[in-house]
Amino acid sequence: MNYNKTFEVGKKDNERYNFYCIKRKTIIMSIMVFVIITISVTLVRLTKGNLLLQASLAGIAFGLAGIVFFIAVNYILVKYKLYFLYKNGSIKTFRQEIIMNDSGIHAKTERGSVDVPYPQIKGVTETKHAFYISITAEHVYVFPKNQMNGEAEYMEIRNEFRQGMAKDKLKLLS
Repeated sequence: MNYNKTFEVGKKDNERYNFYCIKRKTIIMSIMVFVIITISVTLVRLTKGNLLLQASLAGIAFGLAGIVFFIAVNYILVKYKLYFLYKNGSIKTFRQEIIMNDSGIHAKTERGSVDVPYPQIKGVTETKHAFYISITAEHVYVFPKNQMNGEAEYMEIRNEFRQGMAKDKLKLLS
């Protein structure tokens, strides 16, 4: 079986990929922010003579506000970073031609082409918006789903990866 498609990877795709990358860290850091703020505010309120319940409720409220602030700052920083990189030309929208066959992936862009056998692929993750094919920690191919023809094409890609890769390297939606 062969799969052949040309994708245009733009700003929105890069943005989604960046949010995908920071999701786990953001969750862990949000929990830490919540715990630290909640404990700190509760202890400060207790030392000022507030009742335990009042101090705890205030701590929780400030902890939740801290999470909201932390997530908002992360969101703004990712948006700003990508805006700046696109504005100064460090990143540009590009086209990538992808050919998948029994041996692996052949990718071709303006910068050149490369053949990646399935054993060299570190992992494949499917999200609501794309397939992310990790070659190294810094090298990822993005297959945006909004440029595909629906579930039939998603299944074709899933089947290609299932045939060529070990199950433990695949995080597919179905």
